[in-house]
Amino acid sequence: MTFQYLFTACVLPFLAGSVAASAVKQLTENSDIEGKALFLKFFVPGCENCREIDSVWEALAEEFAGDERFVIGEVDCSGSGKKLCEDEYVDTYPSLRYG
Repeated sequence: MTFQYLFTACVLPFLAGSVAASAVKQLTENSDIEGKALFLKFFVPGCENCREIDSVWEALAEEFAGDERFVIGEVDCSGSGKKLCEDEYVDTYPSLRYG
């Protein structure tokens, strides 16, 4: 991965402002993700470190938005995703998982 790619994919969207509709999927324990490769961010609202990677996470989700094989998602560990976070033993935020 080149610097130009990282800059184009991650920094330019941040400089251009927020994306109108998020490509990041909000997941809970009931989400239909069978057979897909997952890259998940586990977070809690108010977490400064979680907010710092939001623009990069959004850029990554935009990059894979048209590919049905992958899900770039996030799980709110204080809300609807709390049980999923407990099942995955998430206790630090943000936590990133691929599988």
